[in-house]
Amino acid sequence: MSVSVLSSQLRPESSPNVSIVVPLFNEGENIRPLYRTLRAGMDRTRYTWEVIFVEDGSTDNSFRCLREVYQHDAQVSVLRLRRDN
Repeated sequence: MSVSVLSSQLRPESSPNVSIVVPLFNEGENIRPLYRTLRAGMDRTRYTWEVIFVEDGSTDNSFRCLREVYQHDAQVSVLRLRRDN
């Protein structure tokens, strides 16, 4: 198995109060709506937060969608798991 990580949360002193972990498999069409809903809800709180999407070897456009969300929001991290053949 190989792992790729997209993250801007590298320094411990910037650790958020809330971490939301979302496992995904072939959910390309649902990623943006889910992200917008999570962001809207968390932005109404007083907490610092992050969302970590875990993409588990999808064969659709999930990783492309996640990369786009990641590029526009520093509170998003992506962990991509791929099976070695």
